[in-house]
Amino acid sequence: TLREYLIVGSPYIFANLGAVVLQSTDKIFLGGYERVVEAGVYALAGKMASLISVLLLGPFTLVWGPMMFRLEKDHSPGEARRLFSRLLTYFTLLLLQVAVAIVLFSREIIWLAGGREYAGAQQVVPFLVAAAVLYGAYRHLQVGLSVTGRTRMLAGSFAVAALVNVAGNALLIPRWGALGAAAATLGSYVLMTVLVERASARVYPVPYEWGRLALAVA
Repeated sequence: TLREYLIVGSPYIFANLGAVVLQSTDKIFLGGYERVVEAGVYALAGKMASLISVLLLGPFTLVWGPMMFRLEKDHSPGEARRLFSRLLTYFTLLLLQVAVAIVLFSREIIWLAGGREYAGAQQVVPFLVAAAVLYGAYRHLQVGLSVTGRTRMLAGSFAVAALVNVAGNALLIPRWGALGAAAATLGSYVLMTVLVERASARVYPVPYEWGRLALAVA
């Protein structure tokens, strides 16, 4: 039991390390390129995007872990996969509603939180909010890897995304500053989400409602 516990659990250590890189590299690069003002603007935009985590992702993560295993145990394989698919559709719709609200009112939130000198954060907010939505989808798309115990693939997706994030920040920040950092972050989350979905589909295919998801995004 201990051996299985370590095999399944240890990849989460590396996944969490990758998450730290994704969440901090952009600000480190902005500071390293002496873009201190832009680093402050970027940090405020990041705080606004983190509202998605506070309102949805944090509570959802606490519930989702036990729920995915219970659904897999209590239902037939086909029914469980249909439930996972439908849950992703409606949870993504909820994520998008909160995301749109944050972006629509970003100007007013920035005005209240920081004032005129932080007005540049408004351009960055949509990128970071989109990254937060992708992370919410990522947490759901990893269900196949979790229920089958193939968690080492999670660590791989985070590692690749972290490396791409470092390279993207190095290339984009000197030219576009905070906007380049936001683009690098969003690109990393897109890659990470695609990688985990492909890896999960190989071991535990789920018939996700891609058409309805695309409609919700549009």
